[in-house]
Amino acid sequence: MPAIKNFGYLWDRDRVFWGKGSQNGTLLGYHSKFGEVDFREQRGIYLLHTTDLNIVYVGQVGSGEQGMFDRIKQHTRSAALWNRWKYFSWFGWRGTNKTGKRDDRLTKYSDGSPSIKGTAEEFLDEIEAVLIQVVEPRLNRQGPRWKGTFRFDQIDDERLKLSDLPTIATKQAEMMDILTRIEKTQRKK
Repeated sequence: MPAIKNFGYLWDRDRVFWGKGSQNGTLLGYHSKFGEVDFREQRGIYLLHTTDLNIVYVGQVGSGEQGMFDRIKQHTRSAALWNRWKYFSWFGWRGTNKTGKRDDRLTKYSDGSPSIKGTAEEFLDEIEAVLIQVVEPRLNRQGPRWKGTFRFDQIDDERLKLSDLPTIATKQAEMMDILTRIEKTQRKK
């Protein structure tokens, strides 16, 4: 039984509904076997990537009450990181159910963490799969060998157009372009 049950690779932060007013945000993914799933309460590890797909941050969420959504959302507001990443990948240990609403498809654990059973070889295969997935080493001809782990594709929340974050991200990019042009002009003088 794998420790990592599902993952999302290179999800775009601008395609996340981060919430507005009293409306909760979502981390929506889709897999043909499970349908739409909201991973906001997922636990596991995550990575933040630049627009060039360089990894700039690796974190975890699992202890305490915080879910994957809340932790990643903090990085959209962090003074040190808010403008240094565009994409994120996550690897979660809460499995998914085929039934129920999209908000209630993550498996529950009585003490907040799953029992992980398996051999050392299975554990090493999982760690290798994660590293191959995110590092994409040039000389590895085979891709990750996921066994019982499902990749979910990112989907958009229908409320995404209500969020002001994509507009903010666009404005920030425009401001960076203006600042770059000003710096170039000043260097010429």
